[in-house]
Amino acid sequence: MIKDGLRKITVNEIVESFSNDSSDEIIRKTELYLKRIGCSNYFEYIRALINLGDLEQDRVHKMALEDLGKMSKREFVFDVTEYVQDFYIALYNKEIAKAGVYLDIVSHSKKFKGPEIDVTKMYEEYLKVKEREGDVKTAISDEYIDEVIKDVKSEKSLRVVYGADEIEKSKIRKKVVESASTILVESVGEGVVLRYKNSDSQYIDYGILDREGREALEVGNYQKAKECFDTICTNVMTIWPATYKKMGLACLGNAKSEEDYRRAYDYLWIAKEKGEKVEELPEVAKKITGNKTKVYVKEQQKN
Repeated sequence: MIKDGLRKITVNEIVESFSNDSSDEIIRKTELYLKRIGCSNYFEYIRALINLGDLEQDRVHKMALEDLGKMSKREFVFDVTEYVQDFYIALYNKEIAKAGVYLDIVSHSKKFKGPEIDVTKMYEEYLKVKEREGDVKTAISDEYIDEVIKDVKSEKSLRVVYGADEIEKSKIRKKVVESASTILVESVGEGVVLRYKNSDSQYIDYGILDREGREALEVGNYQKAKECFDTICTNVMTIWPATYKKMGLACLGNAKSEEDYRRAYDYLWIAKEKGEKVEELPEVAKKITGNKTKVYVKEQQKN
């Protein structure tokens, strides 16, 4: 009988393995397959993508399978910029495990035929967030919830508390009920949305305002668009996902500060979680983090 390490692993076996096997078995067969096609240097990369698939509960591990296919055809090109960007998005969303995987990919960039990246500063920022969050998730403090409630009331706007578990979501609802009758609370994904609603709100024509806001958005009149969508968001109980997206785009078009970009991110994130296709999130996340992606990739130019 031929040992696994000596026999040829076929592409069909890999596809079948990704659909049916455990992650450990997928990784074992993938290592053999990469050796066979002369791409052993990419093993850590594919293993990282498999780990990401596990974190995102992607049973098929789509990203890993797609890149394996490109490698088999000699069409794969590693783009480190994408993963530096993904690292900061994950870090901003306090997705520590995902950020760690992205950091590992970036640190091996040269091995994957990409530029050599100095990840020292990225690693320091990763450790700071990890320590702040702790190995066991740090509870969202009452002080922070009070601060968010105060901000929503004073700005008559919206905020998202990210990374809240069910106990924390319940605590947030309770505090809002006790202290802020003008705030609506909604659980969305792994976040809690706190949205200001006028206590004396009157009937508005949602359709007309939405159309006027959309038309203003199309011609670049972001201030008018923002006013239209803000009127909807502060006077209507149930908001369409598309309205959240358009409000986010209006905020983005009008953004001048980091805080403006954070507001835009909140609206766009809600829209995406509710099923809207939102392509702007990575760009907004880069604005919030000071566009650090380009800084790190630029390190290669110094060598």
